[in-house]
Amino acid sequence: IGKPVALDSLVVSRSEITYTEHAPTDDREGSVHFSDVHAQIFPFTNIRPASGLYPNFELKGSATLQDSCHLKVLMNYDMNSTENKFTVNGSLGTFNMRIMNPVLEPLALISIRSGKVNTFQFDFAADQYMANGYLYFGYDNLKISVLEIKDGTTKEARLASFLANSLLLRSKNPRGKELLPDEIAFRRDEKRSVLNYWWKSVFSGIRNTLGIKENKPEDQH
Repeated sequence: IGKPVALDSLVVSRSEITYTEHAPTDDREGSVHFSDVHAQIFPFTNIRPASGLYPNFELKGSATLQDSCHLKVLMNYDMNSTENKFTVNGSLGTFNMRIMNPVLEPLALISIRSGKVNTFQFDFAADQYMANGYLYFGYDNLKISVLEIKDGTTKEARLASFLANSLLLRSKNPRGKELLPDEIAFRRDEKRSVLNYWWKSVFSGIRNTLGIKENKPEDQH
């Protein structure tokens, strides 16, 4: 903005956001939908204070994910960092894991048959290159189908599904009393949007818990 601007805060209310990403090899696409988005961004200014240091830029937000569960998030951006450092922490309420199939089926060729999330809390620090942190992801009764594409049709790979459910995946997390964190580690694709960076950082923790390998390259809009 070419002119000085100083607002106590900028408020977004009752909005919707849909993030869509294309599969790397064909026209399949997955999407994540946020409805009833409420966000407060503060302070909203491009005026440098007399101290010479800009105040940190904060975003407090809430939304409904996939029309099913409540999301809360707090972001803090260091406006004086030459590497664009910021921190993010947030949580999701309990939800049926099948709501993530619109993302997992086209992009990871995984379909959730059943599963209930009891705890979902994330906390990570990032800059313009890399995000690192932790995800607490507690769930019960997880069963999946591994999908394969044959002759342009998506079908269940029954043997792979059996092996995944029997040997690879934990049907619940934790198995004992203590819920341990999984690592969030994602290297930013600088050609992608900041929404891609936020989403894929959290999703890296989900992948670590579920043991899903990432497909590359990718496209998104």
